Amino acid sequence: GEDDVFKILICTDNHLGFAERDQIRGGDSFAAFEECLQLARHHGADFVLNSGDIFHENKPSRLTLHRTMEILRRYCMGDNAVRFQILSNQKECLRSTVSGRANYEDEFYSVDMPLFGIHGNHDDPTRDGGSEMLSAMDLLSVANLLNYFGRQDEVDNVRISPVLLRKGSTKIALYGLGSMRDERLNRMWQAKKVKFLRPRGEGGGKDDDGWFNIFCIHQNRDAGRGSKNCVHESMIPEWMDLVFWGHEHECLIDPDESLVGTFRISQPGSSVATTLSQGEAKRKHCGLLEVRGNQFRMTKIPLGSVRSFAEGSISLRDVERNQGGVLDVEDPKIEENMASYLVDQVESLILRAREEGERLQEDATASYDAVTNMEEEFDGDKRKRRYEIRDPDKVLVRLRVEHTGFSTLNNQRFGAQFVGQVANPSDILLFHKKRSAESAKSGGASKKKSAGLDMPEEHIDDTNIEDLVKDNLMNSSDRKPMMVLDEKKMTEALHDYVDKDEKDALDSTVKILLLKTQKVMSKKKKGQNDEEDQIDDENKLKDMMEQRAEDKRAEFIEAMNAQAEKQDKKKKKRVSTTKVDDSVLDSDDEELEDSPPAKKKASRVATSKKTASKSAGRRKARQESDDDSMGYSEEEAPKKKRAAPARKKAATTKRKKRAADSDDDDDSVEFAGVSQPSTQRSSARARTSKKPKYTYDDVEEIDEDSDEETPKLKSRKKAAARSVASSARTSRAKVNDTQSTLTTSYTASTRKSKENNGRRGRAQSIDSDSDDEPATANSSNWGTASQSTKGRGRR
Repeated sequence: GEDDVFKILICTDNHLGFAERDQIRGGDSFAAFEECLQLARHHGADFVLNSGDIFHENKPSRLTLHRTMEILRRYCMGDNAVRFQILSNQKECLRSTVSGRANYEDEFYSVDMPLFGIHGNHDDPTRDGGSEMLSAMDLLSVANLLNYFGRQDEVDNVRISPVLLRKGSTKIALYGLGSMRDERLNRMWQAKKVKFLRPRGEGGGKDDDGWFNIFCIHQNRDAGRGSKNCVHESMIPEWMDLVFWGHEHECLIDPDESLVGTFRISQPGSSVATTLSQGEAKRKHCGLLEVRGNQFRMTKIPLGSVRSFAEGSISLRDVERNQGGVLDVEDPKIEENMASYLVDQVESLILRAREEGERLQEDATASYDAVTNMEEEFDGDKRKRRYEIRDPDKVLVRLRVEHTGFSTLNNQRFGAQFVGQVANPSDILLFHKKRSAESAKSGGASKKKSAGLDMPEEHIDDTNIEDLVKDNLMNSSDRKPMMVLDEKKMTEALHDYVDKDEKDALDSTVKILLLKTQKVMSKKKKGQNDEEDQIDDENKLKDMMEQRAEDKRAEFIEAMNAQAEKQDKKKKKRVSTTKVDDSVLDSDDEELEDSPPAKKKASRVATSKKTASKSAGRRKARQESDDDSMGYSEEEAPKKKRAAPARKKAATTKRKKRAADSDDDDDSVEFAGVSQPSTQRSSARARTSKKPKYTYDDVEEIDEDSDEETPKLKSRKKAAARSVASSARTSRAKVNDTQSTLTTSYTASTRKSKENNGRRGRAQSIDSDSDDEPATANSSNWGTASQSTKGRGRR
């Protein structure tokens, strides 16, 4: 009887929200979805089964969510009883985060027509800034508007647990597999990592006879897409009874026998045309499945809330050949003639589409009226249709034009003349060229094929940019493959970024691939096998790399601290080496004391001091007659600190006294009113070993009988005066007085030398290589220069 019959309304690929910003086509998807639910209630379906892609966008807009939830509330909620029960563990087979069971079993909700669905490739789970992957289906599930099943959280181990349903004596095992990457799923299926759980019989074994097995899948079918980019029919278990195949938009809802021969496949197709392809031009249907025991029956129901679509194709070369004179390449008005001919073809398609739309409405009305439902008479306006096709006379038209040997037309300009007649005026024409046999044999054909351009004409509209990019990266023969970033992963990330609006898809993919590459290279460096380079746990890898980075950072900081300490020690050592005792500046005769590393420097300073002492002795002998003019007294003379050289012992005590007074005067001039820091004294002391800035190589001999001063002598006298002035900046007046006194002393000393020492010969020549001062009659002036030199050395 009717109590043992399951009635299930089958629909798939509703693509809610498609072209929602289009003023004409924005409500087409909602009108078709509402009609499916209305037909389910009209035919008394126990529940609605959807095979994926309820939403068109991975993150549907608020307008789309609002309209969807409003439709589901009106058609799925009611006060009628649900006439079947779930026997399996609902927490394992259903994804319900609120109650952990089906929505119609929740005591706070009144659901009388449940909706069971899986996710498709348009609304699959993604991460939205967090660690948990969520889908738009989860939003409907948490609102108790949908029963979400078929989701796999482990990508490397697929375990499909069925939803076990029973109505009377009929039992259904409902299996579902949400959309996954086709290549990954194909690889796991071949590796036998896809497992189906089966119910047990009364004796503990598998009950093969009591359950009707239904499998909902949303993947590519093997239709020229390659052996690894789809799911083959032979992969599906033989014990399945009926397979509902989503993702394919061409409506082939009548169950067809599979290649295996043990089960049948039904392809409901989409309820709205999302691409202007040949498969979308076929009439849209939903199906009513009736199951009793192991027998089933499928009834296809035409959908009336679908915009009519007509497509056609022509070849301009055939037109030129068969309809002589209509199109001629040599004609200067070829573009005008071609545009006129295409306009006629489009107008015929528009007329055909409108006629098809009228027939569709008649068939849909007749199918609806054939079933009488008394419940609808009591509902009144409660479930009245709210979404209809806007401007149904504006049909969809697509004309494929093979234009080999001809130019193309501007599609926008051509479609402008059909505004108000069609719903797609901007993409009516599709120009393409026919591939010749020669190009197929050439190497250029392989490049076109690798770029995704070698495909049947009916699949041109199904081609997307991700496939073109993937084929170009992976199959191009004129470039090297990517080594660090994986082409497949980057293509998937591009797909998620464009179609699913995942803002961080590319960034997260690049980071994960870099971490894996670093791990592989580190293992290879340690000599491990390449087989161990496969990394599955990304979180562990990330933690390991962060820990390694912290260790490297700590080692770097420790090395930098050790280097800084080493540099500090070197600086302290240099300071202790160059430090000079301040007592050296108080007495010229005390011995210099330096640290061991500065022995050479100390010896040079000592030699310079010894030379200065010898020069001072010679100056004493030349300045005996200048005691009164210089203003020194015997009481002011310092004590003798160092014995004069042996060759100068003949100098009188008065000369020694005069030289000592001259040294004291030099000290007073050099440091009058100035307190030099220790660093300046150290640097000044270091300069004592250097040669003076002036030399005595060019000093001329002075004739003792001459009363005139030579030019060289005058220049030396001026140099001595400048040296004294430079060494006493802070006491300018005192320096000037000293210079004047020295000048007077020089004149008096010269005159006295002429009177008393007439018997003396010419002055000794000055040895340029010697450090001794010249012993001439004007040695007092040279003594002053020597004193100035000694002062500069101290500075």
